[in-house]
Amino acid sequence: MNRLSILCVEDDKESRTPLSTLLPSDCQLIKASTVADGISLAKMKRFDLYLLESNLPDGTGIQLCQQLRTFDNRTPVLLFSEQKADWEQGFKAGVQAYLTKPADAHVLEAIIKCLIGQK
Repeated sequence: MNRLSILCVEDDKESRTPLSTLLPSDCQLIKASTVADGISLAKMKRFDLYLLESNLPDGTGIQLCQQLRTFDNRTPVLLFSEQKADWEQGFKAGVQAYLTKPADAHVLEAIIKCLIGQK
């Protein structure tokens, strides 16, 4: 059985670390901290899910999603944000799910499993 690959683009290491404990055991979490690194990784490898932070050092998660959608319109995207106003722009950019920080761990786990299960 192939391991599922999830790309997490989040510049805050403290936010990335707990994600690995919430993922199903057959998931591999690949981490990036910038839009540029996220695009580079997504072009090199196929992922089953993108987890994107809304505010990154070189842009936004919404901009990253828009760039991802130019070459990958199938992989689900979950956007994290501290700004509730980002949800509408996110959905227009191709995001499938949206969570406001701080996210409840059980809700996050359920959404991740649901998005991966849609594949």
